[in-house]
Amino acid sequence: MEKINSIIKQKLETAELTIEPHWKRHGYIALGNKIIIHPKLSIGAKLFYTYLLMRCFRKDNCFPSYETIGKDLRVSKHTIIKFKNELIKTNLIKVYRRGWGKTNKYVLKF
Repeated sequence: MEKINSIIKQKLETAELTIEPHWKRHGYIALGNKIIIHPKLSIGAKLFYTYLLMRCFRKDNCFPSYETIGKDLRVSKHTIIKFKNELIKTNLIKVYRRGWGKTNKYVLKF
């Protein structure tokens, strides 16, 4: 029994403990107050920004297709473009064309 206790003690002394916040383990994102109370953004544009934030997790850019966005948010391509233009106009995202037949690259500004 003493040998097992010493092995456990040794393992605990050399082990690295990494604790992640619960929102990272369960897939939550934190949305800044700046977005929530932004006076020039519609609720749809706020949702679209939140969606991009989720897709760009741990980096500042992502490139989901209109089809993927539409399916996930249950909105049309026209609605996505409308929300995208709101976010561009308020300087919260930049959008880059990646090439013919490729998806746009969305870069978030925090």
